Amino acid sequence: MFSGIEQFPTAGKAQVEAQYEFVTNLAQTGLEGIARLTALNMSLARAALDEYPAAARQRLSANSPQEWLTVAASQVGPQIERMLSYGRQAAEITVALQGELSRATQGAAQQQQAAMQDVQAKAKK
Repeated sequence: MFSGIEQFPTAGKAQVEAQYEFVTNLAQTGLEGIARLTALNMSLARAALDEYPAAARQRLSANSPQEWLTVAASQVGPQIERMLSYGRQAAEITVALQGELSRATQGAAQQQQAAMQDVQAKAKK
């Protein structure tokens, strides 16, 4: 009389598996994004640590306050450019990560909708 009832345990299992796959994909995508941001941060920190001793030596070698200001001012431009580049790269990573997460979410929603329609169709038979 109720032939569709047998489909519910199978549909429930498929639903749980789909959710598990979705969460796993989201977590993997998130971790990849965090890894990219961490690599960017490490690169910036490494560059700053590599350049700091030379910049400090240049400032300390100044013979007058005017010369010190000139040296310090010449070092500001590259630092600002480096920070702007960092901001651009961080924004690119964030936008790419947001797009990947959005696509994954949309794909999962479409799969869920198709699965539910399949269960409804089987239940009606």
